Amino acid sequence: TLPGKIDYNENDLVAFRSLLEGIVDQVRFELGDYVNKGQVLATIKSTQIQELYQQKRSQEGQIALLQKQIHTKRELLNDGLLSAPEVLEIEHELANAKIELERINQSLQLYRATGNGSFQILAPKNGYIIQKAISSGQSITAESEPLFSISNLKQVWVMVNIYASNLRYIKTGDAVKVRTIAFP
Repeated sequence: TLPGKIDYNENDLVAFRSLLEGIVDQVRFELGDYVNKGQVLATIKSTQIQELYQQKRSQEGQIALLQKQIHTKRELLNDGLLSAPEVLEIEHELANAKIELERINQSLQLYRATGNGSFQILAPKNGYIIQKAISSGQSITAESEPLFSISNLKQVWVMVNIYASNLRYIKTGDAVKVRTIAFP
């Protein structure tokens, strides 16, 4: 008879860390809950998301301004009052502004940003919440410990403490009988 413990399979563990800083607004799960991939687990208010929305509005304004300038410069080009390279320069600026706007939109989508300066944390896979270190009102940073961990628990590990004096009796392929105190 040897002591030990039953543990989750560490090869099937997802420990979630936030890429952004913020304040936890809402947590929608508890330790031991079963969650489905894509389920909203928490909402975080973040100044970084607010900054991305400000950049988006600024970029949209810049694009609108450049489009008006292109229209005006094309009319001047048609009238012979402007050279073609000047129009090409503004068109190039517009293309760069559109690329930057697309990058901002992709970042907002990646972080699951909501319109009110928050982002959502989604379950990365199906499974049980086996560790939880997140609660409403908590401040989180990119350097924080994992906010939660998920494992599907379809396969668990039995970690047995084998004493050095018993090692000679243990062989690969031996049958093992596992009993727990809680469920004998």
